[in-house]
Amino acid sequence: MNIQIQRPTSEILKCFVKMQIGTRLKYAQIAVKNPYSIKSFLRILENQFYMKFTQESGAGRYQVYSQDTTQVVIEWSEPDDQGVPQLNSKILTSSFLVTPSLLRSDGLPEVVAELNSDLLQQIVDLQVEVFLLGCGEGIEFPSPAIIGWLSQHGVGLEVMTSAAACRTYNLLLVEDRRVAALVLFG
Repeated sequence: MNIQIQRPTSEILKCFVKMQIGTRLKYAQIAVKNPYSIKSFLRILENQFYMKFTQESGAGRYQVYSQDTTQVVIEWSEPDDQGVPQLNSKILTSSFLVTPSLLRSDGLPEVVAELNSDLLQQIVDLQVEVFLLGCGEGIEFPSPAIIGWLSQHGVGLEVMTSAAACRTYNLLLVEDRRVAALVLFG
């Protein structure tokens, strides 16, 4: 769930809420007159939606918004000049590497057989604990040497389809885990 709060005026605080319930997205815009604080505003939201809300900072954290077999949409927020979070997105149609603080889509392999030591060293240098390898629509394991090398460097490798890698990345992101996902389209 994302909560975006517009810059408050003296009388009205507006909030845009995006909730994912199962596979459906729900949006709501709520305006409250004379809120005492963000905490009191969240309590009002809790009463209206009958669910627990927490304020999410999430600034700069890359997350998968949507995915299918031909593209993935990545979202992140950055504050504008007045400090108001602005939502950004990027559509990716080729292989990419994503962590909570990094999005890279240039010079990456398109298939598992093209994994190289330079890329693996970059992943280790990111100090991730879990490396998700999305192999497209099927599953293809890298060589035992690569699996062993990552293990020796303290990086857990999980091999799965690209769709599963996107879903798993978002789950681990919410848990504040040190995660990287390499999603291949080849």
